[in-house]
Amino acid sequence: MTKKSSASSEQFLALESDLTHNDALSVLQPLFLYGASCEERLTFAQRVHNYSTKAHKPFVIAQLTTIPRILQEEAFFGNNGQSWINQAQGGTLVVSEIDGLLPTVQQELAKILTSKSPSVRLIMASCHDRSLLLKHSALQSELHFWLETLEMRYCVGSERIKAARYLPAGLQDSGLTGFSAILEPIMRDYVETWLKAEISGLHAHLVAEIERPLIMMTLNHTRGNQLKAAALLGLNRNTLRKKMQDLNIMSGRGEKR
Repeated sequence: MTKKSSASSEQFLALESDLTHNDALSVLQPLFLYGASCEERLTFAQRVHNYSTKAHKPFVIAQLTTIPRILQEEAFFGNNGQSWINQAQGGTLVVSEIDGLLPTVQQELAKILTSKSPSVRLIMASCHDRSLLLKHSALQSELHFWLETLEMRYCVGSERIKAARYLPAGLQDSGLTGFSAILEPIMRDYVETWLKAEISGLHAHLVAEIERPLIMMTLNHTRGNQLKAAALLGLNRNTLRKKMQDLNIMSGRGEKR
């Protein structure tokens, strides 16, 4: 695995950990992709889908340039069972250029974007960045509000989009999804090297390698509060303290936390 592949996989960690958590809650987190080329945005959207727990569900692209503008509403929401929304049920629907949507379509998509239990994950895309769309595009009030209030971590720009080219197409065929799918390509070379050396203790060593940064990040988040960190990790305080001693996790005062 190349350094670019590893770095690109790591770029998905923060984003996909949110998506995986939301998937577990049956919440399909929408995204906004901007910049890069249309092809690169679609490639990124496909990678997000393939690396998620919804990888076995449909992935549908709403290509607005392929239909007359007057037929948009029917293409999205038609009752013939072949609408883009129907085809993407439970999975992902990518809207290629949101600034080209009819007002009525914008209103209906905004309802899905702001729903607490949407039936489809919407990935909205544009060649323009968010600030430009908010200032100069003809977005209706509902869609404008969604885009304006969307957390920055769910707005993915050109640099992160282009990095997706170094990721494998997906790991759905291996049965891995979500966070496991992210870890697998990162771990592969490490594990294979260890196995070839036929050194015992791989499981304990690898668990420690993952557990140490997990505990350190959690303690950093709680500003050293071990009770809160233990609760977030699902451990009791004594177990956390024992793990910290075993993993040599030190406090800022030079003492083990």
